[in-house]
Parts: sequence; C-alpha cells; structure tokens
Amino acid sequence: MEIRTLVFILVLCLLYMLGGAGLFMAIESQAEIQRQTLILQTSCTSRADLLAFLDFIHKDLEIARYVMRANHTANVMWDFAGAFSFVESLVTTIGYGHIVPRTTLGRFTCVVYALLGVPLMMACLSAVGEKLCQVSKRWRDCRIEGFSTAATQRRIHVFLQCEYDATSCEEAGEGRW
Repeated sequence: MEIRTLVFILVLCLLYMLGGAGLFMAIESQAEIQRQTLILQTSCTSRADLLAFLDFIHKDLEIARYVMRANHTANVMWDFAGAFSFVESLVTTIGYGHIVPRTTLGRFTCVVYALLGVPLMMACLSAVGEKLCQVSKRWRDCRIEGFSTAATQRRIHVFLQCEYDATSCEEAGEGRW
C-alpha cells in the first residue's frame, strides 16, 4: 500500500470522526442542558415531586451526582470533546458506556453512524497494520544485510522465519534455538 493511500484513509477516518462529533454534539447537547436545568430547578417538597425527582436522578445518575456534590451546574458531557470521545469509542467498538445518546434521534443516528464508521475504522487499522508490517520487514532485511558472512546471514534468516512460521524451521532442518 502506498503512503498516499494510507494518508488518505487516515484523513478520511479523522474527518468522519470529527463530523460525527459535531453531529452528536448538535443532537444531544440541547437535551442534556434541559435535563440539567430540570435537576437544578426541581424542589422536593411533596412525595410525588420527590418520587419524580428520584426517578429522574435514576435516569441521569452521573449528572445528578455531580450537581449534588458540587452544588452548581454540571459540566456538559456533549461538548465537542465529549462527543468526539463518544464517536471514538463507537467506531473502535470499545464502548465505554459513560456517555450515551439519550434522545431517540441520537440513538438512531448512533446505529447508522456505527454501520458506516466501524468498517471505515477497520479499513484504517488494516492499512496502518499493513504499512507497519512493510516497515518491519524492511528493517529486518536491513539488519540481516549488516552481517558479513553468508552463513551468519542464513542463520539469522532461518531464525527470523522460525519466529513467524514454525513449519519453515522444520523444513530447513534448523529447529528452534
């Protein structure tokens, strides 16, 4: 794979992730701000209000803990950095689960975004792996050529093959060292 192709795939993947971060920030940030405002404005004066508030806290436990502990407005999780972190964990299939879309539109967008983003990320990682393999082989070949005698070069070559392919050791009659 040429370096231009690799750079193109990496740039495409980065642009896809940056666009996704902006998309999820636009979808989820307003709903998050509304939930935070409701938490701050809720007064627990009656039993019904208390039960409604506890139900709301159960749904947004992370934000509620921060608000109650610090007694001020919670940090917005769906700013650009938070949205980019979510997109990164989504397309790499890591999925930490600490930030998730809560709106219906956000959840639907998440599914569609993952359907396109996961294969793109796999192609990107495959291209990087292929390039690293080429660099590793080139480095290995340069190291072998640095030795002076042909017998030493042959032993090193067989040894390196043994590390990658056990059948080549048996065929060469060398065995593992």
